[in-house]
Amino acid sequence: MDLLKTLKDKKKPLSVHIAANEMVSFIHFFLTYGEGKNTEAYDATCPEFKEDKNLRNTLTEAKKLPIGIKILLSESAHKYTNPSELLDFIKKQGTDHLKAAGCPDEEIKETSECLNSSKLPKMLETTYPLYHEHFWEKNKTEIERFSNSELNSEQLNIFNSCVNQISSFLKTPVEKTPSVFSDPVPRNASRSSSRKKDYICLGFYLGKDTLSERLPTLTHELFHELYAYSSSRATVEESLGQRDALCDFFEKFPQEKAYKTNSPERAVKNLFNETMACAFQALHQEKQTGIHSPKLYDNPMVHSCASKMLPVLKEYLSDKKTLDLEFINSFKTKALEACNERKQELKNPSDINANLKSNGRQP
Repeated sequence: MDLLKTLKDKKKPLSVHIAANEMVSFIHFFLTYGEGKNTEAYDATCPEFKEDKNLRNTLTEAKKLPIGIKILLSESAHKYTNPSELLDFIKKQGTDHLKAAGCPDEEIKETSECLNSSKLPKMLETTYPLYHEHFWEKNKTEIERFSNSELNSEQLNIFNSCVNQISSFLKTPVEKTPSVFSDPVPRNASRSSSRKKDYICLGFYLGKDTLSERLPTLTHELFHELYAYSSSRATVEESLGQRDALCDFFEKFPQEKAYKTNSPERAVKNLFNETMACAFQALHQEKQTGIHSPKLYDNPMVHSCASKMLPVLKEYLSDKKTLDLEFINSFKTKALEACNERKQELKNPSDINANLKSNGRQP
């Protein structure tokens, strides 16, 4: 059965394709090992990785691969069952569609050189057998439980409703069936999608949860994907790209950023992206359980902004309004409120590290 199917009938409701795909999980591991909490999760699950210096060096090198290679691997992994087949495919496919998607010439050149070298095959050959043995095979029960998950009509209807609201709000048509894959390692959710816009893959570790309990997380990740391709994003980026009090806050308190970046302006744009994903996740949670989640995100600024923007978002959706400058200005106002509140919490510098640790982050 194909992992993903593009919806041809625009009137047909979205579904969720559930799959356990080893190559999707492996490629995510290959490209993200060494990134913060992901490293901790993998090492805790498999101590052998922590002790294998050769393997860790290989995975460190993987982080330096050209962005084009990462795109090609991520967007094609779902089609294959082993690295050699995947490599054969991306070599034949080449880099033409990367150019069409707007990748800079220098990145395309680096990608082509990497595809024609022996470096990438050796890196994959080194890591895949160990991943298969220590993660995939050891977690068959978890993977089978995920693969056998089913969603009832009410759960799917709520999911469809949330996705359609995101689509309308962003003015971005949804033409693809999201594929949800199981990851055998406890870590953060992940996303990958094609620059040709023909699929979306989302994955996470279920742990003790059921798939239905994690559906709001799926809505969160889908917002990120649809926002990435939305025509509205340019309006947001332009409006939030000016130096202002929000930028000053992130320059003074860089540890408060949603993601790592050296740019205060980018930190503000990232804050909007994460805030809105959390707000839509909260909407889904309320529809599914009738309960408002007291904690929307482990970053205090994102949590505060999402809580403040939730009523604004509900009003917009109720009036069937789309993302516009008025909404962006509302975000600026609410984000400034959150900044001022956070400044008060951080007034005593000695409390900063304690606040970070209490929210599950390290300074």
